[in-house]
Amino acid sequence: MAAVQGSLEWMMSDQVEVEIVEDEEPKKKGGKGPLLIGVVLALLLGGGSFYGVYAGMVPVEPVAEMIGLAPKKAHKEHALPPPVVENKTAYLNLDPMAISLKHQGRHRQLRLKLSIETDEKHLPEVEHAKLRIVDAINTMLRSIDPGELMDPSAMDRLRAQILFRIRLVAETEAVNDLLIEEYVVI
Repeated sequence: MAAVQGSLEWMMSDQVEVEIVEDEEPKKKGGKGPLLIGVVLALLLGGGSFYGVYAGMVPVEPVAEMIGLAPKKAHKEHALPPPVVENKTAYLNLDPMAISLKHQGRHRQLRLKLSIETDEKHLPEVEHAKLRIVDAINTMLRSIDPGELMDPSAMDRLRAQILFRIRLVAETEAVNDLLIEEYVVI
């Protein structure tokens, strides 16, 4: 027993220094890469879903019916057929117009021939406003910068502006469209 006590004393008298070494920082697995990939995938899937619904590739009605947002439809046997409206298209040809333009010291001329699309029912109303329509178009064209008329996309903008003014002057929604038959800047 004396031998055991001696060895215990020896163990207690000698202190053993033990150093515990800790890692400075535990290394993270992954980093920002997976987060970035997740964000990019979410944006792509969201954008693709929006485009699919917007372009009509994904039907929205069945989903809306499932979650109860779609209006209730009448049964087919009780539904009335849509009324048959037979409005024949009519055209009102305006006289050809020639508008003098001065652009960068040069005299130019815009030649324009237009037709107004309406239906036969409203044709007399539009014919009655013909002189006021021509006056409004001439006034508008004189206020436009001639440089704008040279732009390739000018015809679409011009059509929209003239159609807007025709609808204002004619005071009717019966004007469906405006056809530009001739558009020449000389």
